Amino acid sequence: FVGARGSVASTAVAGALAMRSGLAGQTGLVSALAPVAVARLPELAFDHRAIVLAGREAGAAILLTSHDLTDVERMADRIVIMNSGRIEQLGTPSELYENPRTAFVAGFLGVSNLLPGEVVGDDRVRLRDGTEVSVPREVLGGRSGSVQIGVRPEKLRIGAGGEVNTLEGKLAESAYIGVSTQYIVDTPAGAVAVYVQNDRPGAHGISPGERLTLSWSPDCTFVVEAQEES
Repeated sequence: FVGARGSVASTAVAGALAMRSGLAGQTGLVSALAPVAVARLPELAFDHRAIVLAGREAGAAILLTSHDLTDVERMADRIVIMNSGRIEQLGTPSELYENPRTAFVAGFLGVSNLLPGEVVGDDRVRLRDGTEVSVPREVLGGRSGSVQIGVRPEKLRIGAGGEVNTLEGKLAESAYIGVSTQYIVDTPAGAVAVYVQNDRPGAHGISPGERLTLSWSPDCTFVVEAQEES
């Protein structure tokens, strides 16, 4: 599976890879499927999930180009993220989401809070407001100098909650989105998005302007290179 920006580029890359490796591309699926699967193509039209299942029945590997990230994450065994014709990262959906290697990948697969800081130890990063946060050594990977730490909005908790990493801030805005309430919190280290599941009515009565503490586990932190100032 290939997730790429630029329909012309993604289609061209998929076609080249399919021809050179013997894979079935989405548009060249018929020749690679067993007769029983071909007979079912009318009912499979434009249904990527059904096409993948039919391909597995036929024992065919399928290369799918898509700009629908929901489809890609739901169906892919492995994903390639491309940027301007260059591979940014390859991995399973969970690897790419939980441990993106670049800011581009982090932003391509959902919302990420990226906060600039400086490495001050083999498992420590100091944010620009002076707050020090813990990061797994293997995630920091021997980096030094300027970096960005990343935390997905749903990994953050409101309140200290016994977590190692904390950040103080003030609620700027909130939006009720049915399954969750989404908050924007202004902190000295930068604006932070927080998604809290609405698991019971009236569970999160927080008003704009209120001060609060955000917390998260070091294991929920990833690190990417610092972005150049424009």
